[in-house]
Amino acid sequence: MIVQGFKPVTGVHSESTTCRNLLAFIGLELSEPLVFGLGAGVGFTYLERVDRKTGLREPMVFGRISPGRIAQNLASSLRLKLVVEETVNRVKAWENLLRRLDSNKLYGLKLDMYYLDYLERRVHFNAHYVTACGYDEQFLYVVDVGTPEIRKTSLRGIEQGRAAKGFLSSRNLGFYFLEGEASSLEAAILVAIQKAASQMLRAESGTDGVKGMMRFAERLRTWKKHPNNKYMFWNHYIMWEKAGTGGGGFRRLYSEFLREASAILNKRTLLEAADEYEGIASDWTEISGLIRALCDEPSMDDLMGEISKKIRKQARLEEEVFKSLLKAIT
Repeated sequence: MIVQGFKPVTGVHSESTTCRNLLAFIGLELSEPLVFGLGAGVGFTYLERVDRKTGLREPMVFGRISPGRIAQNLASSLRLKLVVEETVNRVKAWENLLRRLDSNKLYGLKLDMYYLDYLERRVHFNAHYVTACGYDEQFLYVVDVGTPEIRKTSLRGIEQGRAAKGFLSSRNLGFYFLEGEASSLEAAILVAIQKAASQMLRAESGTDGVKGMMRFAERLRTWKKHPNNKYMFWNHYIMWEKAGTGGGGFRRLYSEFLREASAILNKRTLLEAADEYEGIASDWTEISGLIRALCDEPSMDDLMGEISKKIRKQARLEEEVFKSLLKAIT
């Protein structure tokens, strides 16, 4: 069975696409940039995790807030109720999912994408989202990024993916929004922009926001000491540009949000910020391309120095944009 009345939409990022489908089904049809922006999805984090197997420090760079927070921020901005269900009990996890589908309602899932049968390239990533919209005796039917086509994947794979452990994993997490009267888009946009600006300008941790960018610029030189540095350079490019970010580490997607917000609020200052942020997105694309080029640069030092300077410049530019956004909405 497939949930009746469901008209799938797609996008570039899995959490914002899933939220978009869930909201549309309860009557709130929004573009993906609006969903991402109202969820204050833009962010920055520089992490160095210690690999348990090798003992090596593995740097990771993220251009968005942590998984799950887009949905939480959306609910807050729109004044809707978000229901999040987690359990270590796999039977209970299935009950939560099937109860929604049997009631002709959608259900958002967070899982390890490695276990999705329809993906040609299998990689482990625990923070992937899909919209569950139906099932039968063998398969769960879902909507993913890239196409509005409903896809099928094995029930066994879904169970494994939802219960997967490791970095960014959850305990069989599922979620949905309750129907209700949402706040106006005008009000929601103001709340969301203030939230995003706070994330970028007032982060307590030195690894987040603008401070995190400066940390990235400082620590980039240490990457060359890693025995698998060529993989790291290439992987950063893929994760920043190709892996569901919309390009420029989510900056292009956020610039589109600002452009739509400008039209809704009739604020030219937001349009100017959108243009500036689109340029920032292009600059980040250039930087990720230069990091990829380090794979073929034997000495690395000169190019790394150039990249670090560009990252510091990006930090200053983003700081200026978000300060101007705060002025524009107050």
